[in-house]
Amino acid sequence: MLQQVECTKYLGVFIDSNLSWQQNTLIIVTKNTSICIFYKIRHKLIYKMAKMIYFAFMHSYLIYGIEVYGNTHMKNVHRLIILNNKILSIGLLQNKSLDTYAPQLYTNYNILSLPNLLKFQILKIVHKCICYYYFYNRFTALLEFVWNYPGELVPER
Repeated sequence: MLQQVECTKYLGVFIDSNLSWQQNTLIIVTKNTSICIFYKIRHKLIYKMAKMIYFAFMHSYLIYGIEVYGNTHMKNVHRLIILNNKILSIGLLQNKSLDTYAPQLYTNYNILSLPNLLKFQILKIVHKCICYYYFYNRFTALLEFVWNYPGELVPER
């Protein structure tokens, strides 16, 4: 017998009973709230290393399952946007001032904002589906041609 639960973790994504994704965004925020680490290391690393750390600790959490939870209520997404902007504005990826305008940080470091990241991931899925459909139709047509070919495909020598 199945038991109804308020929230469950499936493949690393927390799914609640109302599909509000509030628990999932809360988990992402709490895993990355130790932004003091980013503040302490910002002057000790070169740009490439700092960017690698950002992609390992922040970007990987944001991108995983974004196709599912990305269209949730804006207050949940807003928490993630604020956290991401804080980490970027701390200066992890820069040694400049801490009050840089957030869209400028995304532009300077070639990082997509959360809404644009969602759009990009969905477009990648659509692209895969279209390409797979095109490839599948071409491949089945080729197989059909080979299967129904009346003669030999490779001439004898």
